[in-house]
Amino acid sequence: MHKRLSIIGIILILLTGLTAVPAFADAGNGGGTVSSSRTFPAAGKVRRLHLTESTHVDNTEGQWGNTEKLDVPKTESTQEKQDRIAKEQAAQAEAEARAQAEAQAEAMRKTQTAQTEVSRSETRAKLAANPDGGKIAALASQYVGSPYVYGGNTPAGWDCSGFVQYVYAQYGISLPHASYSQLSAGSPVDSLSEAQPGDLIANGSHSGIYLGNGLVVNALNPVQGTQITGMGVYYGSYSIRRII
Repeated sequence: MHKRLSIIGIILILLTGLTAVPAFADAGNGGGTVSSSRTFPAAGKVRRLHLTESTHVDNTEGQWGNTEKLDVPKTESTQEKQDRIAKEQAAQAEAEARAQAEAQAEAMRKTQTAQTEVSRSETRAKLAANPDGGKIAALASQYVGSPYVYGGNTPAGWDCSGFVQYVYAQYGISLPHASYSQLSAGSPVDSLSEAQPGDLIANGSHSGIYLGNGLVVNALNPVQGTQITGMGVYYGSYSIRRII
């Protein structure tokens, strides 16, 4: 019995880590209670090894607690989105309107060009069928040598526009008595190469009747009277008009 109690005490010491436990005496020995103590070496300390992770921070700028800067895209608000869409729609509408206007202008230009070409063709055809031009040129040539009189309009004496006025009047055609006014008579002829005998050639200061081959009959001045000359008598530009 005593041996069993001793073993139990050792086990308790080992389990509880106590350094000293009382020894139990046999109660049957001498009839009294005997107590004693026994010293045992420490069963040992339980040590816990705490492994702490070591973190090394390399702060190359010498500053701590820096916050990384993130480029976060900006989110449009509802109003901003509506404004952007409205601007894009307005710009698109403006571009479409401009393109439509340009297309209409181009179509109109082509139409006008075609109409002009048709008008010129019709005018050329009409002018080409002018059998009376040669008669007018022949009549005008008969008055070569007639005197020049400023303001006159008869064979007795005429100025340049009075001479042209008189010749055409013999064929029932009324013309104004001023070279600059005769510029708007009849139909225009594009160039001298298309001019025909009997055409009126005038500018703001002189007029005469075309004979063909670059020649014109006209009243020049009081000294020369009415003569046949080249086109050099017209200083600057001139207009060719088909009267008949």
